[in-house]
Amino acid sequence: MKSACTTTSESPLSADTLHHRLVEERRNQSTLWQIVHVLGSLKLAILLLAILAIACAIATFTEANFNTKIAQATIYKAPWFIFWLALLCVNLFSVTLTRWPWQRKHLGFVITHYGIITLLIGALIGSAWGFEGNVILRTDTGPASRVITNRNAIQVESPLDGRVYRRAFDPEVTPPSPNHLRHFSVPGSPLTIVADTMSTKLRNEPELIASAIPGAPPGILLELSSSVSPEPIRIPFLLNSENAQNGFFGLARIRLLPQLPERHPRIISETRIVFSHHPPVIQAPKGNTGYLIELNPEGTLFTLTDPAHKSQTLQVSQLLGHSVRIGSATLYLDAFWPDFEMRAGRPISLSSLPRNPAILVRMVGPAHDGTQNPLLEIAPNHTDSQNSLQYQLSRGGVVYASGKLAKGSSFATDWADWKAKLLDFLPSASLTSRLSPSLHGLGVTGFRAFLQSPDGTCGPPEWVGPGAVTTLFHRDGFVRLTYGFEIQPLPFSIRLNHFEVPRYEGTNTPSNYISTLSFQNAGTHKESIAKMNQPASFPGGWWAIITGLNYKFSQAQWNPADLRETTLQVLYDPGWFFKWVGSLGICAGIAIMFYFTPKRS
Repeated sequence: MKSACTTTSESPLSADTLHHRLVEERRNQSTLWQIVHVLGSLKLAILLLAILAIACAIATFTEANFNTKIAQATIYKAPWFIFWLALLCVNLFSVTLTRWPWQRKHLGFVITHYGIITLLIGALIGSAWGFEGNVILRTDTGPASRVITNRNAIQVESPLDGRVYRRAFDPEVTPPSPNHLRHFSVPGSPLTIVADTMSTKLRNEPELIASAIPGAPPGILLELSSSVSPEPIRIPFLLNSENAQNGFFGLARIRLLPQLPERHPRIISETRIVFSHHPPVIQAPKGNTGYLIELNPEGTLFTLTDPAHKSQTLQVSQLLGHSVRIGSATLYLDAFWPDFEMRAGRPISLSSLPRNPAILVRMVGPAHDGTQNPLLEIAPNHTDSQNSLQYQLSRGGVVYASGKLAKGSSFATDWADWKAKLLDFLPSASLTSRLSPSLHGLGVTGFRAFLQSPDGTCGPPEWVGPGAVTTLFHRDGFVRLTYGFEIQPLPFSIRLNHFEVPRYEGTNTPSNYISTLSFQNAGTHKESIAKMNQPASFPGGWWAIITGLNYKFSQAQWNPADLRETTLQVLYDPGWFFKWVGSLGICAGIAIMFYFTPKRS
């Protein structure tokens, strides 16, 4: 009897199964590969991307409600954000290692991940070593080799060798405060610069200081205040100088004089026939009193407006045949015609109905000098041994107020509700200015700083504003520093040869902005043209454009009043090559994954 035998044969394992087993065995047997799998895990990737998404949302909100600099400093360029991007690169790199050895189906996956890593590296390089700024060029000046960037910095002069050292600092982004002091070392000195507060409303306030120079002129510091002004306005005056007078925003004229002049206005008499429906007929000598008279349509009321634009309405019936004193002038209402008509060279009234009302008015008063502005004149009081001042207020040559003026005293000007106050008076004076924060209005951004020695001794604080050189003093020495936009030197020079603005035919609307530029670098000369949406570049060439080692110059602004000047935007991004390669890799990897990866059977 034959026995029945059953034989079985195992089917060969697939390549995917073998690859999976290899990965698992390697992961279980090696600590290094365990770390690689942890760094390349999907959970870590989701955590990293979630934090980055939240950070970008916060940065977008910050840019929309505050400003871009704060968003860049607190998020985009913050060390923690850069570290998070670096950790994301490690995650992307590790996840590709978890597939090693790679199969054909992994090609698109690996290229995509390495493309993202390359793109992030390019962004970090551009952020660290690239810049964006502006350069102002003129055809009538020499070439430029420096760019003004949008980054703020302080520059400190070393007391040891006189060299200038630069350090990035923006008080708006990292504001100093008594609880968060900002320290800056002074090269070549044991002193330290300490910033303890900041302000976005710094203004140069004028100061009057005593002068020891023989023959220095007298000076005063006047303060004018009003309910329409958020804060008082200080105006300095120096006798016999360009600062001896001020137009006060076109509202009035203020003068500091050696002595007050005598005002004797020229009195004139003018006659007017004022109509309700026609222009007036005026007979007057050279000049006029500056008054405006208007008659209502019924001929019952007339409105009188003086040179200071103050108006009052009077009744014709009450003033007919009488006179009235109005300010510095006298008004005489001599006649009234309800229905005016000229007959045989004489004015008559055709009826008692107000068909063409007219009045005959005589104005006797000082001649108006053509200006509506009042005048404030101040001069030393030579009859007073206390070095006081005297003032007089006039309008149209008529003095309406005067008196003595001592330091700290004030008086009404009759310019709406403006009041004047004498803050200071020095027989020998000079003018200076000092930065100080304003409670209202606009100003510039700056910070307050002082010098501190290693033993904790501090010098007097000073406000540091943009553009000006500030000197900080200490018993152990002094330090000069400046604050403002960071200056980026260029490795070449650029010159504006010609600038033109073509117009659309028949209009003054610019159709283009064309700058003809010359670049010079170590004997290399190149000419280029920058147009609207067509920037110039240096050094140019395919290799510089591909690698990103290229400077792009685009039209930014122009001066319509002076076509010899233009402003160019300068962009330098050394990470451009990595961004370009990374973006290309991402696109190629995604295309391979979707269109060239073999299908599973």
